[in-house]
Amino acid sequence: MPTLPNIALIAKIANYYSPLITAVATVALVVVTLIYIREIRKERISRLSFAHTNVLKKKIIKPLIEEFEEFENFRFRLEKIKSDPLYEDLGNHIPSELEDPRAIIDHIEKREEESEKLRKKLTKELEDILNEIFRERKLKIRKEDGIGWSPSALANAIADSITYGDYRYLNFKEIFEGIKMEEVIEDGKKIKEFGLGRIIARVEEADKLSKEDVAKEIYEILSDKRIKKLLEEMKVLKDIYDEIHENERKLLKILNDLEAYEVLPGVCKYLKPGVKLEERGRRRSRDKASRIKG
Repeated sequence: MPTLPNIALIAKIANYYSPLITAVATVALVVVTLIYIREIRKERISRLSFAHTNVLKKKIIKPLIEEFEEFENFRFRLEKIKSDPLYEDLGNHIPSELEDPRAIIDHIEKREEESEKLRKKLTKELEDILNEIFRERKLKIRKEDGIGWSPSALANAIADSITYGDYRYLNFKEIFEGIKMEEVIEDGKKIKEFGLGRIIARVEEADKLSKEDVAKEIYEILSDKRIKKLLEEMKVLKDIYDEIHENERKLLKILNDLEAYEVLPGVCKYLKPGVKLEERGRRRSRDKASRIKG
């Protein structure tokens, strides 16, 4: 048991080092507090990031997948998706190993616009040549009564064939197999329609024009040197179409990869407490609309 002098000594030492002990304790408390605050912040950011990822998936990533998984989809919702503020924000959350899907979408749209302009130009040139050839071959060109041959329909059918590669009109057999013939009633009259994806010729039932006749006529028309020259120029449409398809496949792969992430990386202004993530997007849209009206 400590003697009275020992207790006095201990008390004296404790009193001497009291400020240091207090300082150490204070520092320790500050350190523990900072660590605690840091962990709280990390947990909050993690929770917000998880919630934000789910909102991005729901409003941007999944809708984009739905729009692009059908290659022939006209993408009616794409502009609506792109107008959402979160579409722009998606760029803040792309993993380093993935390409930004928005850049691919921009490229696809640019190439589609170029393709459409080129297609219209070349199809119109083809239609003009077909008009000349139809007259030279004394084929009745379809007018108000709807009876006759359509240079426009044949020009667009050829453009479809080249662009999408459904068939290539390489020989008579392919043309013959591609033609569909149907009989319809119009104003009490029986009409025969010959189609090649589009209605190329319409004749009254009394006309003895057969499917073989139509195939032969088209084959000879496509053998004209004026048509052949233009068809060579139109092959670029298929190249553009293939490029667009390839970019759509690449885009879907990236979007599916993004959807597989439980939490997407990156930070943005939406990762703040106090406002629901979806409400932030709606609020920003309303503010933007107010500025436009103002």
